[in-house]
Amino acid sequence: MAVEWERIGQPAFDRIVEAVVHRVYDAASRVEAVNGRGGDDGIDIKVSHASRIRVFQLKYYPDGFPTTSHKGRRGSIKASFTRAMRVRRRSGCWWCPVC
Repeated sequence: MAVEWERIGQPAFDRIVEAVVHRVYDAASRVEAVNGRGGDDGIDIKVSHASRIRVFQLKYYPDGFPTTSHKGRRGSIKASFTRAMRVRRRSGCWWCPVC
């Protein structure tokens, strides 16, 4: 069964990605969905395992990415990355699932 990403909405997209991350990492790691509402420093999901941290920043763009009409989206992703790395400089890994 395929997911119709453009129709599910951002909350469902976020929950699906969170479920996948939990499924992949939960057994040996601590998976935490951050609900910062703009104050999350570019972190939507944080996966901690020993001293390593993986940061996931979720972006939901159902009408496309990247096209010439949506150039600001690249900037948004770059800004999220910069913010996340400034706060979590030693994270080691940053992922950005985009729909």
